[in-house]
Amino acid sequence: MKNLRTAKKSKEEVIIEIDSLPFNFNPLMAIDYNSKLVASTMYEPLISDFNCHIEKNISQGKYFIRLYDSYRATTRDIYNTILYHLNKENGSPYKKELLPIKGAMNYIKKVVEVDQLGVHIEDDKNMCIELEHDIDYFEHVLEGQFLVPSTGEGIPINTGPYKMLHTTDTSISLERNDRYHLTTECSVKLLTFLLNQDIYRSMHLYLQGKVDITCNTQFFHENEWVKDYEDFQEYDLSLLYSFEINRKNTGLKNLIMYKYPRSEVSKHVYGNLKPINNLLGEITKNVTYDQDPEFASGDTNTVSIIYADYYPNHILVDRLKIMLENLELKTKITRVEDFKEYVTMDKTRYDIKLHLFLPNYDHLSSFFKFFINDIESASLRRNLVDLYNNRNRDELIRCFESTTHYIPLFLGKSQYLKDPHIKGFKMNRIGLLSVAELSYEN
Repeated sequence: MKNLRTAKKSKEEVIIEIDSLPFNFNPLMAIDYNSKLVASTMYEPLISDFNCHIEKNISQGKYFIRLYDSYRATTRDIYNTILYHLNKENGSPYKKELLPIKGAMNYIKKVVEVDQLGVHIEDDKNMCIELEHDIDYFEHVLEGQFLVPSTGEGIPINTGPYKMLHTTDTSISLERNDRYHLTTECSVKLLTFLLNQDIYRSMHLYLQGKVDITCNTQFFHENEWVKDYEDFQEYDLSLLYSFEINRKNTGLKNLIMYKYPRSEVSKHVYGNLKPINNLLGEITKNVTYDQDPEFASGDTNTVSIIYADYYPNHILVDRLKIMLENLELKTKITRVEDFKEYVTMDKTRYDIKLHLFLPNYDHLSSFFKFFINDIESASLRRNLVDLYNNRNRDELIRCFESTTHYIPLFLGKSQYLKDPHIKGFKMNRIGLLSVAELSYEN
């Protein structure tokens, strides 16, 4: 295949484009995508059969963890992270992920002491985690980025292939971690994340050699022509787009759920967004809606909509605006350019919010645990838990075609340009990086 650009002279630095600056480099507290992206290069979590071995005893509901000698952490460091999340005063966004551990809920409530928690250290490299009852996804939790080794104060230990060098208002520079457990030769000594919020400038930066890998979440669909080049990369990304409806009129929610033009939007962006009809991140063969709901004509209030102004969000909201105005409904659109401002602001007064969800780990249960909390009926929640435990996948997906407030729209994709001479660069389904063996070959 053809290449878009020639090889660089320097092999020592790789520059990656990002569309917003991270909020927090600490993976124990990071909630925004770019914080997790950058942190994944500095803090390596447990990865079974790579830096540790995780063995499950189904009958006992126990997980045995053996850290490899080369991994620059101890079981005490993993233990520290678990206790940090379970300490209510730390306000961890990942506390709920560890509730299956035996005694975790009572420990949070300070009903039991730490020695009654189901976390047992055998020595520096071996530990056992005991659950209240067996669940099928807990190994994914153990491998979650939020469970990286840390000190007793919640400071992550630099177990990844790169470490922080310095930051500016527009960039984050990392250098190779000489204590990383893989000792293979790596030509890339510097890794830089460069901020660019102008989607139309992204291609220019790449062609001019100003960035070596473009942002995976802002590949402009009109650059479809580059897909014939070796530089173009495309992978599945478990990024779920949905509308959160806060209007009391349920007719508005049903109208949008059944009438929003998912297929039309997907075609407009050349399939860069995949239509989806459930909130569990599962692509089914046919995404169609047979119902033809009628909207309550008595609701004449202006529909207020808010979204973070990052590609391709404006396309989704524009199509919603057109759809509603064709039904003679007035709309008021608020777009927020600063992502940190959008995340932290009070959005409860808006009728509709464009919501993006990226799971904490690569498993259906992460979607399930988030969206089941938006179902008001306790009996329905119990029924859904039973469906999940009985692994009735088809019925579970059908029941999650919406919740009290959320309507599924699309799953995203990771699409980006990468200098073909860069080797050892990988991105997983939840958008985190593997750069352990990053090199530049020409």
